Amino acid sequence: KLSTEYGGKTQLNLGHNVDDDRLIRGKGAELRTDDWISIRGGKGVFISADTQQGAQGRMLDMEDAIQQLNQALSLAKSLSRRAQTAKATSGDNAAHGELNRALEDLEQAGVLGHAPQGIGFVSPKSVRLASGGSSIGLMSGHNTDISAGRSITLAANDTVSLFAQGEGMQLFAGAGKVDIQAQKGELNAEAQQDITLSSAEGKVIVKADQELILTCGGAYIKLSGGNIELGAPGNILLNSMNVQKLGPLSLQTPPRIFPKGYSEGFTLKDPESKTIQPFTAFKITTGEGEVYEGVSDEHGRTMPIYTAMPSSLSIEFPDEKRVTSLFWTYGEDQIPVSDSSRHFSDLNLHAQTENYQQGDTVDIDIEMGEGIIKSYQATVREDGVAVIKNIFKDSPVNFNDEE
Repeated sequence: KLSTEYGGKTQLNLGHNVDDDRLIRGKGAELRTDDWISIRGGKGVFISADTQQGAQGRMLDMEDAIQQLNQALSLAKSLSRRAQTAKATSGDNAAHGELNRALEDLEQAGVLGHAPQGIGFVSPKSVRLASGGSSIGLMSGHNTDISAGRSITLAANDTVSLFAQGEGMQLFAGAGKVDIQAQKGELNAEAQQDITLSSAEGKVIVKADQELILTCGGAYIKLSGGNIELGAPGNILLNSMNVQKLGPLSLQTPPRIFPKGYSEGFTLKDPESKTIQPFTAFKITTGEGEVYEGVSDEHGRTMPIYTAMPSSLSIEFPDEKRVTSLFWTYGEDQIPVSDSSRHFSDLNLHAQTENYQQGDTVDIDIEMGEGIIKSYQATVREDGVAVIKNIFKDSPVNFNDEE
């Protein structure tokens, strides 16, 4: 046992583990603390529940895990090809292939976990699975089940594509309304066999703004411009007890107005060189105060930002090097200058920086009056402050009583 009481009880327990009363706690190994634990591997981390008898074999023996990765990717590729044949959108298998290559023998810095009898991650609070710049793949050899005690929401910036190869697709609502809209495009519903559209206890309304056409076998009914046109290559039969001809009449239905949103994406560029800034942290704030944070992709592009109304946006770069404040001291002891100070020489200029590292150089330009600009350089200290000592020793400055 290795143990320390510092910062809470922290222990590494190996073998036959017992408590203070010599009661069995377990067998094997335990790393525990009342504070924090960080597991870090600069070249990768492999977590496994696979047996390795007698500590024989390679430390990174991950053959079973890699086999599972490759099997999952093969399933995704096969179904993607079938989906493409059906004109559905296929998955991002290229990104998942890159992931497989990175994780195999941890060729790149990644984290791989494997357990022969399953893995569970649970929490009474939120759980998140995210990829900030690439893809997430969920593959299963049998079922993928998603259940929610309240709502399931799905939103995509580009496409939502659903494809079922063998036994159809179902969409049921046990209560409430079902809405299907194509707010800025066409809506197509087709089937190789029958289509049934019915209302068990209500009515069916079909309407169009410009033209409504019903056609079969060359015969048709067309409603357009307030007129009804009937045509047939054969006979038109009208079976009715009575036919009445009345004056003109119209039925007005309210137009459907779809909601509109506003969106924009950005490409980050250096303001001076105009070069694209890939993998750069940003923070975008809308006029309504909503904040979006992220990292630009390999092309310098940000995520799209959506607003309900036209809105002004501001962008910041949290990792950008900048000077946040300036202040003065005087003398070798660097005594702060106050309102009562009367020191016009031996002044030191301090620059409080952000995102600079110790040893970095800060460039500072000072306008001396009459169009004269002096340029200085200072080295950032451990506390993030850069100091230019006795800044005016070579440049006398005349101060009047009001300065």
